[in-house]
Amino acid sequence: MESDCHGWTVVQRRLDGSTDFNVGWANYKAGFGDLNREYWIGNDNLHVISFSNDYLLRFDLEDFDGDTTYAEYSTFRIGNEASRYILSIGGYSGTAGN
Repeated sequence: MESDCHGWTVVQRRLDGSTDFNVGWANYKAGFGDLNREYWIGNDNLHVISFSNDYLLRFDLEDFDGDTTYAEYSTFRIGNEASRYILSIGGYSGTAGN
């Protein structure tokens, strides 16, 4: 994904409802779905990625009318399973509201 001149890792993709996101802890831990359609990358993967380097977190949103907005955070960390994958974010900028 290219957005705002950066390369991004897409951690969740939802397009058409073809993947059930109402799943249990084990699925969210490991990841699920079809990488060519809709998916969740997995909490364990997010933890490994976010603790190895400094990354931005960006949400690109589009409504059913095609209107787009975004939220970007300069600080992004996901804890490990023992912390129940606690999310730490900060440094908001964007058009979506904080």
